[in-house]
Amino acid sequence: MRVCLLILFIICNSFIYAQDNNDKANSQKPSLYQQTIIYEDNLPLSTGKDKGVIKGTSSRLFQIQTSIDTIEFIKLDSSVKFRKPIFIMLQGSLPIPLIIRDSIDKNKYNTFYTSFAFDVNQISKTHHIINISMPHIPVVVTGQEINGNGTYINPSPLYNKNNYLGNYVRRAQEVITYLQSQSWADTSETVIFGHSQGSYIGIKVAAANPDVTALAISGCNPFGRYDGHIRRIRIAELSNQLSSLEAQEQITEHYDRWKHYSDNRNDDSQERGDTYKATFSFSESFVDDLIDIDVPIQVLYGSRDIGAIGCDYLPIAFEAVGKKNYQMSVFPGLGHNFEEMDKHGNSNYEKMHWQKAIDSFYDWVIMQAELKIKRD
Repeated sequence: MRVCLLILFIICNSFIYAQDNNDKANSQKPSLYQQTIIYEDNLPLSTGKDKGVIKGTSSRLFQIQTSIDTIEFIKLDSSVKFRKPIFIMLQGSLPIPLIIRDSIDKNKYNTFYTSFAFDVNQISKTHHIINISMPHIPVVVTGQEINGNGTYINPSPLYNKNNYLGNYVRRAQEVITYLQSQSWADTSETVIFGHSQGSYIGIKVAAANPDVTALAISGCNPFGRYDGHIRRIRIAELSNQLSSLEAQEQITEHYDRWKHYSDNRNDDSQERGDTYKATFSFSESFVDDLIDIDVPIQVLYGSRDIGAIGCDYLPIAFEAVGKKNYQMSVFPGLGHNFEEMDKHGNSNYEKMHWQKAIDSFYDWVIMQAELKIKRD
């Protein structure tokens, strides 16, 4: 099945919730997170926003109708019996559905969650896990509806028109506002984990939304997306893959191209690939936003992720203004998806270490919660 080919842009995870086991795990309450049982009969009316359990999964689908669109997101486990803090996973780019589901027999399915390349059981014991869909892309598709890099075969033109930073930030804000009204959500803690493109969204949301209590960014270029093109060329020059003349010619071409992007920054007419509007929106510097964010920040990246090596600068920027509530979690020798890389820079996606990264993140989340208890 073509799902097995999804190794460069998404990492599929065959983890499927066993709901009974999840409820049993929740009944063993960790001391740090005191969970309150909420009985189904006492839940407020959701005005059609809670669409129930997705067939073939144990995840729950929610819809938010706004004046301009419908926002869909899933809660990874379907139970709403326990009040727990919120963990929002903001995935990377491309029109990739959240769930790939294929029938193998009557009422039996193979289900893949495209945003989770790690075991989520530990997180789900203490947090409700939320994953927001891409705009105008189905939440659930079959393996026949995606191509070799995991993207949806037939995305609506509306996806491209809505694929820009400001729109993703608005959608995430809408989801957080909705979650704040849900009785199963412990609104005292809302943690965001943004990977790649999702890190930019997370930064903007955390900078503006007081309900966010902690932010983790993974595989982020704090100087924006376009900066990565320049860095890659310079590194190719330094490693003798390009001559200095070739490198400078290519960089000059990127400068000229950037002038065109800047002059056409609101142009969303392109039907395939990123529009000028999308590229421009994700290419600003996010350093000032990171400095201004008051909540704790964790920065995770592989040391061989060229797009993320700008994160090496962040402690310098933070300490210069007295910012102390951050943690750098660098994984030596690993790439953008925490994969091992050979000496030539080729990624080995059969040897990824997402679990190591997410374990570091979870330990950090627990530490922040403990510090908050001490402060309170």
